Amino acid sequence: MHLFVLHEQIDKETTLELIEWINSISECEKALLVIESNGGEMGYADIIVDILNQNQNIELVIPDSASSAAAYIFLKCSNDKKIGQYFRFLMLHLPDLYLLSNQSGIKDTIHNTSKKAIDRINKTFLDWASGYLNKDELKQLKKGKDVYLSKDRVDQILNTKTYIQYKIHLND
Repeated sequence: MHLFVLHEQIDKETTLELIEWINSISECEKALLVIESNGGEMGYADIIVDILNQNQNIELVIPDSASSAAAYIFLKCSNDKKIGQYFRFLMLHLPDLYLLSNQSGIKDTIHNTSKKAIDRINKTFLDWASGYLNKDELKQLKKGKDVYLSKDRVDQILNTKTYIQYKIHLND
């Protein structure tokens, strides 16, 4: 079985390493992607989701915790998923464009981004999150707070009707 541990910041370099690993696996081989990241850039997270959704032979596992973009990848992918016996949490929050700008060196560009663009990005994220989070969790997310999901809550999310419909939709 092929194994890749995603434990770094999700950025261009990590995404390229993951793509290289995925390309080294044949479609008939089983593979395991272990996610243990605190997150990163959402644009790269979406690229990873698209690639993983095309490679259903890769199972996703979070043994302990995953945050931000890493939690988004785990929830949004249609691949088989597991959380570990010692799993602690998934953490989601609205994309923080100002924080990302400091990490990726595009601070001036972000400061020139219109409020309209930021609102659009947040709306897109909230629309996606509404398929997974309950009303109280969404309310916290809308306030800009971190939302922590326990093992029981993640188990519940992975077995919800929304998730099953979403998975079927992706496989059609």
